[in-house]
Amino acid sequence: MRRLLVLLAPFVLAAPLLAQDAATLDRQMRTALSAEQWESAAAAAGKLVELSPRNAEAWFYLGYALHSQKRYAEALEAHVKASEFPTYGNVAAYNAACAHALLGQTDDAFQWLDKAMAKGFANLAQVRSDPDLASLRGDARFAEVITKLGGKPATGGADAGDGPPPNVRVFAGTTDRKSSRLFYWDGRNSPGQVAVGYGPIAWKDEYAGMIGSEQLVGKRWRLGGNFWTTLDTNLDLTLGGADVPAGLYYVTLEQKSPGEFVLQLNDPASIREKKLDAFLSERVTGGIEIPLKHSESDEVARTLKIEVATMKGADPRDGSFTVAFGPHRLEAALRTKLN
Repeated sequence: MRRLLVLLAPFVLAAPLLAQDAATLDRQMRTALSAEQWESAAAAAGKLVELSPRNAEAWFYLGYALHSQKRYAEALEAHVKASEFPTYGNVAAYNAACAHALLGQTDDAFQWLDKAMAKGFANLAQVRSDPDLASLRGDARFAEVITKLGGKPATGGADAGDGPPPNVRVFAGTTDRKSSRLFYWDGRNSPGQVAVGYGPIAWKDEYAGMIGSEQLVGKRWRLGGNFWTTLDTNLDLTLGGADVPAGLYYVTLEQKSPGEFVLQLNDPASIREKKLDAFLSERVTGGIEIPLKHSESDEVARTLKIEVATMKGADPRDGSFTVAFGPHRLEAALRTKLN
């Protein structure tokens, strides 16, 4: 199951939690999820839902963390709870169906698939390929689910001619993209290149009060307009002290605490498998974390600018990665590993 990351299992607290602890628990939960530390994520989320029983996101992520530990019975209770909230209802109901299937509860699994579809779940491709539902595929009701989702039941080969899921609309993206690139040349050949691509967005003065607030702490941002910001390198790098193997990465930014920022370099294959668009960057987990140095300047960057650059007169392998947005500057040292 490619879950979109919630447990009713009891988490006993040694002392009553105070309201201000919610933000700390939320950060702990997100940090553990990013590192795929499922046990720690479940513990933080469990305390958070005890403190804030109407926190839909905490219930949702709690189920995800438990499911990832194969604690399906506990995860099921959280999936059911999360399904009560409109924001996560359709996916949480689908997750409940997956948990039932894995527990061998076939009738319940189909009932929850029906509930998921009634709440708006319409991901035909996921239902077809999800390994969590393997036990259901030999049941005649599975073909009915496929039909309800707008597909054709399998007939011994790949399906063809399936229509789009209901209510899907398509839009043409016309947003400008900018890039910054370091290109190495030895006179005859190129040892390699490092390039960043992103969608520029305009700074608004109202952002000043948002950055550093609890509203944006502990959440991943897509770091640009519309499509993913990308880092594409055919050279191994050290960025902000972290090793970065050559490859293509989707980039997200997170404020761990006020003034503490990290860049995440995420695997595009995993994101594509989950069919996550950049506006769903909060649901991305894992990745290589790059600590960034934060500063503020009197010079206001009215448009987002992301740049990779070398330092004049320095070793050509040494450079920097910088983000400028409004008065804020984020920077990490860059070193390329030239052969």
